[in-house]
Amino acid sequence: MEYFLFRVSTDKGPLAIKAATALSISDDIDDAIDTSLSLAREASVLKHLRSNGAKVPDCFGFSQNEGFPLCVMEFIIGDGTSATDFSLGQALRAVHDAGPWPIAGKSPAELESDFKIKILGCIRQWLHKLVLRRRLDSSLMDAVHPAVFDGYAMPRLTTLHMDLRRANVIAAKNGVAAILDWGNAIIGDPWLDLLRVEEYSELEMGQFRSGYGDAPPRPPAAIEHLYRLYTTSMMSLLFENMVPDPELCRLNTERTVGHLVALRTSSHQAPIK
Repeated sequence: MEYFLFRVSTDKGPLAIKAATALSISDDIDDAIDTSLSLAREASVLKHLRSNGAKVPDCFGFSQNEGFPLCVMEFIIGDGTSATDFSLGQALRAVHDAGPWPIAGKSPAELESDFKIKILGCIRQWLHKLVLRRRLDSSLMDAVHPAVFDGYAMPRLTTLHMDLRRANVIAAKNGVAAILDWGNAIIGDPWLDLLRVEEYSELEMGQFRSGYGDAPPRPPAAIEHLYRLYTTSMMSLLFENMVPDPELCRLNTERTVGHLVALRTSSHQAPIK
């Protein structure tokens, strides 16, 4: 929706060139995305993950000539098969094992603070839009506040894809050849990525978890509901106008209300089983 993707033939084989449709993009979910910064970040993420063994396209560089940002990548061709849920779990685990991509001048404490601010800010922004559209009672927004993180020790900080589903995967021999679309990548708690996959309800979670392997201890209930809210509130807006689907919009709005109600009463001590 926000970028063009071109296939270019070269003497070294096909390349993929990702180019923004505009220098700044605003929609129901994001306000004023700087596409130059977004593509530059994607290039950094791909280079880091590729060098650490994750299955992503090789990135050959980012450029911005005359204000027109481009990211040049390897063009990966699939064989028409579908990646198994097990292989998707393996692929995401490799991403998480690669750790965070380097950001100059940022300490782990600052990265963790940035993550918390982003998660809380986005959720409140999306909930506010749902309130304005009279699909959510404004009183429920009080459940989302910085104290939710009090006492929670994140297992680690790492690169998160934030949109792992088959539409963003190139498959070969029923395995993952490459994970695409890193525009939503952030550095944060791996449980946000894992719970997002659960909320998508696209994969058989037993097989996915088996492929992923041992995960950190499941977070407390309050954190789990908060992370799930990050997905359901976004998808409620997504399926309202951007990708219209009244049933999925209704379902994700109901999930959002349920997580908000549960967040009000959940304890930081008892993880969801």
